[in-house]
This record gives sequence, C-alpha cells and structure tokens, in this order.
Amino acid sequence: MGTSVVNWQEEMAKQAVAQAEKEKPNNNWLSFKSGVLSLNDTPAKDNRILAVIFDAAYENAWYPGAYDPKNITAPDCWAIARDEEDLAPSNIVPEPVSPDCVNCPKNDWGSDPSGGKGKACKNVRRIALVQASELDKGVAANVLLARIPTMSVKNWSKYVTQIANVVRRPTWGVITELRVVPDTKSQLQVQFSFVENVPEEMLEHIAAIREAAGDAILAEYTPNTQVEHGSTVPVKGKEKF
Repeated sequence: MGTSVVNWQEEMAKQAVAQAEKEKPNNNWLSFKSGVLSLNDTPAKDNRILAVIFDAAYENAWYPGAYDPKNITAPDCWAIARDEEDLAPSNIVPEPVSPDCVNCPKNDWGSDPSGGKGKACKNVRRIALVQASELDKGVAANVLLARIPTMSVKNWSKYVTQIANVVRRPTWGVITELRVVPDTKSQLQVQFSFVENVPEEMLEHIAAIREAAGDAILAEYTPNTQVEHGSTVPVKGKEKF
C-alpha cells in the first residue's frame, strides 16, 4: 500500500482559517458623540486611541428628517462599498432614491434642505481597526468599527495619501493615533496621525485579523428599524454591526 505525504504546513494553514472563521471577534462601534471618543459608553483616555486601521469603506446615507438624538433611525436610502465607483443603493433599500449614487439628486452639492452648499445625502467613511495593544492576540483581538463624519472625511483622505507617499504603507501597515478634537465649525473633528510602522512580526497577525473580519465593514442597515436608543450606530436584527 502506498502512503500519501501530508503537507502539514499547508494543512495547518487551512485549519487555522477554518477555526478562525468560527471564532470571529465581536464587532464594536466607536462613538464620537458630543466630541468624546468612546467605546460602549467608556471614554478613551485623552480622547484618543492607538490602532491599526485594516479596512475601510465608503458610505452614503440619506435621512429624510432632521437628526433627533432621542429617536435615531436607520437611513431611508443608503449605499456601502469599498470602492467609490461601486456606490449604489443596497438591494434591500425599500425605496431607492436613484439607481446609483452618481446621478442621485440627494447626492448633488447644494441639495441639503437646511441650505448651503452641502448634500442631502451624507458621505462618510467606515473604518475597521484593532487597538495596537491587542495586535498580538491575532483573531482574538477586539475588532472596532467607526463611521468618520462627513466633515472629517478630508482628514482621513489626507492621512491615507500621506502615509502612502512618505512611509509607502497602507493603513494596515502602520500604527495610527486616532483622536477627537473640538471644532467651532463642525463641533468635532476626527484626526489621524502616524505613530510608527507595524513591526514585521505583527504583520502576520494583522493578515489573520483582516481575513477573520471578512466583510463586516459592509454590513447593512435594517430597513425601517430604529437603532439602539442613544446610540449613533445602526443595528442588524438585535445586534450592533
């Protein structure tokens, strides 16, 4: 009888992915409400955290009414995608305003019903991150999600360009200081600063975290479902995403 040779390194790699899939970390949303950076109502020390931002996506969201902190609801129309050109209303949106975001009247400059040059549809960014202190936990690290407000999106874009040009790394290859500061024009600003490159020995952990997190950053809103009272994040069923 012949005996087959097992490539144990390859087999263990496959099993590691399968096992990690069963142990996906719980996703928690960072809040910037009232200019305070917090997680589960616990403010971050000095209003900042050190983290590795390993995923990002575009989000467009249209709310027909004014913001009511006592009755926070999901948007009536929304689009989420990793690439801006792929933005189009989700197929679970009950009544899409337009087939795509490019030609949507709510996404035109000057469409903000409150006046001014802004848009009725809010263009934000979603980011997924893990705190630098948890990198060595690998897939057991606590994955955090955040929505970068419209007025802070430029800060994010400038930061991504800066590290690409200067240190030649994507955001998952560096440790970033994320902080919230007051702003007279927009109430608050979310800012990003380069701290240092992620050590080479930690890159494998980040790769595992990214794979385990999958498409969590693209999770949908639940149509016509009120989100958790007092929160600024949507819910999917009974769970935050």
